[in-house]
Amino acid sequence: FFAPLTGLIIVAGEGKTGTDNISKTLASFGMCVGHWNKAYNCTKGKAHQWFRAQNHIMDAKPEVYGSIDYHRLLNGIDAVADVPIPTVFPFLYDALKTRSFVILSTRPSNEWAQRRYDWGIHLATNGRREDTPGVFFDPIPLQYPRNYSLRERYKLHVSTFNDTPISTGAHAYAAYNAYVRNTVPHDRLLEIDMFSNRSSNKAFPLRATLYKYLCARKRFREACMCS
Repeated sequence: FFAPLTGLIIVAGEGKTGTDNISKTLASFGMCVGHWNKAYNCTKGKAHQWFRAQNHIMDAKPEVYGSIDYHRLLNGIDAVADVPIPTVFPFLYDALKTRSFVILSTRPSNEWAQRRYDWGIHLATNGRREDTPGVFFDPIPLQYPRNYSLRERYKLHVSTFNDTPISTGAHAYAAYNAYVRNTVPHDRLLEIDMFSNRSSNKAFPLRATLYKYLCARKRFREACMCS
């Protein structure tokens, strides 16, 4: 019901905050969504475009993030989420802020940091990384080690973050969320926390929340069948 769109939806939340569920829900509305190594509800051509864009950003050095042509890379894709989007969010949003809306998926900072730590150990245990116990799963939000691309940071776990404590990761994550809130105008930002109220045993109304938000945005109303 929402495609084709006249703007880009940027899911700015870090991994482990429900970005995959958000992406699948957006795709169920008819959108082409790029999420990490997946392309939901995209034609073959658009899926290849997302993977090319992702690879281009993953291989770029931090000093060129601000000069990437994000409009060309992502033109025709309706929504983007997860790696590498949070890493380049300040530059991506600055380039496309007049034609984009932002969804910030969050969870409690300490819980997120613990989850990222556990995920790094999980990958190491399964032989996919060379991490050692006690490391925080890079990349740290809003940190840009010089001379290392995002792909190199994932592959080599380079930089000064090998011994980053969980508390430092939590503070960096909180700072990133605050940055997004302070940067994006209120009427262009939707914040979703699907984790804080899990004890209530009530499922977060994700589909209804996203649908209501998108229908309320003028730029999307013209492209959907909202009542």
